[in-house]
Amino acid sequence: MAPTLAEGPPLVQWAARRFLKIALGALGLVVLALCFLLPKNLVIFAAVAVHLPLLLLELPTFWGWLLSAWVNRLAPGLRMKVGACRLALWVDRTDRDLERAGLRHDDVGGDAEEAARPPPTLARTRLAICADVDGFALQHPADAGYAHADFLSARSVRVQLSVDHRLLDGLANWALGRVPMRWSPFPASHAALRRARDFEPTRLGAVRIDVLRVDHARCAFDHAAGEFNVARFTRDLASGKVRSKLAPGEPLPNALRVSVVAARNLSARTAFAVVSVRSFRSQTAVREVLDGGCVWNEHFSFPCPDPSALLHVAVFDAGRGLSTRATLVAQWLVTAKMLVLNPTNVHADPGSLRRSRGAARPGAPASARAYVLECDARLRDKAWGGGVGEFEPEKEQTLALAVSYFYDPEGVSAERLLELRPSTALEQLRVNSEETARKMGHQRHVANMLRDFPLLFDVRD
Repeated sequence: MAPTLAEGPPLVQWAARRFLKIALGALGLVVLALCFLLPKNLVIFAAVAVHLPLLLLELPTFWGWLLSAWVNRLAPGLRMKVGACRLALWVDRTDRDLERAGLRHDDVGGDAEEAARPPPTLARTRLAICADVDGFALQHPADAGYAHADFLSARSVRVQLSVDHRLLDGLANWALGRVPMRWSPFPASHAALRRARDFEPTRLGAVRIDVLRVDHARCAFDHAAGEFNVARFTRDLASGKVRSKLAPGEPLPNALRVSVVAARNLSARTAFAVVSVRSFRSQTAVREVLDGGCVWNEHFSFPCPDPSALLHVAVFDAGRGLSTRATLVAQWLVTAKMLVLNPTNVHADPGSLRRSRGAARPGAPASARAYVLECDARLRDKAWGGGVGEFEPEKEQTLALAVSYFYDPEGVSAERLLELRPSTALEQLRVNSEETARKMGHQRHVANMLRDFPLLFDVRD
């Protein structure tokens, strides 16, 4: 392996660290010398022309900065850094030319006129793009105290893609509305699309990945101030998205209030509900189920300074007689951040959804205005099946809920909560994995969503 600049002689290291200053100083001396030797117009032209090589040398760094700024603006809290980025775009005729050359070789000895004519071929001219990224990193927060500066880093990343005209035609037809998009990134929503009798997955085209190379990749798992860096990464991403939706000066919500009202169409004799937000759990009283209905009308409050936390509501059959073991009947979930970002994207009866900005509780200050969601939640089974497609009020199990997400001045921050309830890195990773599995839902729905993705990928490298 060739030595890097950091491993070279001291003089080379010093020049590499001060390249920009040395180059600007040299160019300044050249322009100053030209002022005494050339006329005024030529001096202006030379001053501009002399700086062009420096601009070309620094252009990849500018593209890297622009890419980092754009991605971090789209995903606040990601903290992505790109040292340099080089892009190349060209028309690739290699496959077509090679296949035609092979066909000509096979037809040697035929008619001269036919040999001069280009033979037909199935290979197509392709549009290729190659991106080279140097110094890629997802950085840790500067004040987190982790041992490593970066959570994920790589010295260089090269990706070369190519497409033919079929993908361009598919994208144009979709943009013009000629081809409907029968796909959703949410597994349950995509499962609802698949229930249509005339469902056919949308196929826009194929992307060929000719080169995919990552050099000197490193992933650092750190634990500092009681928080695993994976948990901190997900928390910062969710917090950044929520802050982008809040009004200027509005504090980040840090508390949840859940009202469990009543359930319908339950297949149980006696039932109770368990409401949990990570390590905090509360349970309603056990009530008798009459004609499938059960009423609790109980209220619970939870600290929730992490917007990526999951609110999980599970309904259990308490059992009766000799069978006293509680069994899970149905469940429902929502991520705390979705109460701010998109509260309508939940499993619920669309006609019952009501969102508002009300007081967190009676007598609460104006700063504690809550994001309130009231709905008849569509409950799903143990494997997260059901609750897909058109709502059927006479058959589906539902739970009347009211959820408020607000800022409590007397509540705890994420850092304070880690001090009050410390946990190991493995425990935090387990919680994160469990929440991810619950968000994904039924495995069959996830498999169908991935199988019906509109783009096909042909990985060559």
